Amino acid sequence: MTLLISVAFVIVNELVPEMARPVPHLVLDGVLALSFLVLAVRYASLWIGAVMLLQGVQFSLHAYFFVTKLVPGRTYAIVNNLVTWGTLLGILLGTLAVLRATRAARSAPALPR
Repeated sequence: MTLLISVAFVIVNELVPEMARPVPHLVLDGVLALSFLVLAVRYASLWIGAVMLLQGVQFSLHAYFFVTKLVPGRTYAIVNNLVTWGTLLGILLGTLAVLRATRAARSAPALPR
């Protein structure tokens, strides 16, 4: 989902005039945050919950700049990039943890009945 939303951001940035981009950006951030919410509720996973919260921060950042009509500058770029990298790192670490737990469960001997 993250990859699809990233591609959608690139498409929006290429096809939509700069003044009209905030609304599609908000929609895309909202869709990604909601997809993480669905996954967090479905799997009751702390790492997906953390990623969902980071995506909520991303949505809030875009909403704040949209509502206040501020021009994004250096602070916006830093926060935007840190949250994006935090989200990607959370997905990577969570995926590695799940893979490790799955391997450990497969290699564990079966308990006698």
